[in-house]
Amino acid sequence: MDLAGGALRSFRDGSFDPEQPGRRTATVDVISSTRPGALIMAAIQFTDRRTATRLSVESLALARAASAATSAPSIGSGQPWRWRIDGPVLSLYAALYPDRTGAVDVDDARLIVNCGIALHHARTALAADGVAADVRYLPDPADPGLLARISHAGRARAGAGEVRLYRAIAARRSDSRPPVAGPVPDATIDRLLAAARRPGIDLRVRAGLIGVAPTDDHPEVLLGTGEATSAILLTANVEGLATELTPGAPGAATTVRFGVPAPGVWIR
Repeated sequence: MDLAGGALRSFRDGSFDPEQPGRRTATVDVISSTRPGALIMAAIQFTDRRTATRLSVESLALARAASAATSAPSIGSGQPWRWRIDGPVLSLYAALYPDRTGAVDVDDARLIVNCGIALHHARTALAADGVAADVRYLPDPADPGLLARISHAGRARAGAGEVRLYRAIAARRSDSRPPVAGPVPDATIDRLLAAARRPGIDLRVRAGLIGVAPTDDHPEVLLGTGEATSAILLTANVEGLATELTPGAPGAATTVRFGVPAPGVWIR
């Protein structure tokens, strides 16, 4: 059942019953829908009204972040991730569990990079929502599908930069104008690179292209590769640039083509 608005309203209007005895906080799966931004959610019940009030606010913020991540692009087709909310914790799972016991093959690496793009989108939404987030990568060695866990760590100040990046998620998805050749100031390129820098990531720049290359195939580095890619895409939108995400050129996991938007209006 698609509850894009209804599930969130059930938190706000009290249509769930927070006082049924013996009920414990349930987990909620947030699954990408065919409709961008939609949520498929299960019902949640809490042990007492105080817990319901506190966790509903936290869970709503996490649900908004997971919803924003449904707009994340991926290399190839589909969105190979799923989210689970358990009280104040949002967990990111690979839709197809990669094998973390041996060498990571090309398909697993691409899957994890795509999940990293979604993770950055979710973190961007939380920052704009004024939520402090504690992010743990690969938190459970016994669960190879669990790639990251985001804990709601209280309130934080949302700056103008965080809000602009969040708005870029929707703006980038709705405007499909491709990048075309045109002058891009060096200072703008420097800002793209600064936003993308992560440990274990090499950034390779040539005319109109940024390659994002992990230094090894450790899953945490691959997640960082996806986060760096997302940071380039969103920052470029804030800078007024169009982008196109493609599989990486030799030596890179992803390549972002950037430039001035093509003339005209292209709406998805």
